[in-house]
Amino acid sequence: VPLLKQIEELTSRLKEERYSVSLRDAALKLIRSLPPRVWRRSGTLRFVELFSGCGGRSTGYHLDSHQWEGESVESDGKCCMVHRANQLGTVHKHRITVENPLPSGLEPVADTLTAGAPCVGYSVAGLQRGEEDPRDGIPAMLEAIKSVMPLTLELENVSNLQRHESVLENIVSTLKG
Repeated sequence: VPLLKQIEELTSRLKEERYSVSLRDAALKLIRSLPPRVWRRSGTLRFVELFSGCGGRSTGYHLDSHQWEGESVESDGKCCMVHRANQLGTVHKHRITVENPLPSGLEPVADTLTAGAPCVGYSVAGLQRGEEDPRDGIPAMLEAIKSVMPLTLELENVSNLQRHESVLENIVSTLKG
């Protein structure tokens, strides 16, 4: 919320100065104004994509702007091959777990982290076992977020998740932390 407020204030200020600006442009300007923890001298922004599959989100970043560079993490070897064939940057074949959330070769620094953690245990299409489902990827995703500490997040949502209050509380507490 504080970052969104800063973006809104920056957008408002730029409009007062008679600049035509999109929210995306304002967000990029704000990120660039932050301490150079992540922002590269080369003028690039860095993303980390978890549970990347064939690289859909990476594709979006690459199509958005040449300013993005990133690394992705995926456990399925065939998906990694497609990701590499599409030249979407570095992809690490790694099973994200609570004990080992990031592969050893990944630089744990990012402007933004994007993730679509396995959430079949929460889906109305599944058995809705939530935290009891061994495929639950949310705890591992939260550990990875703590390791990277990105400036922004893009997390996939599953509509039935609100029925699992303890999981939501854990997500909120981790993100506030």
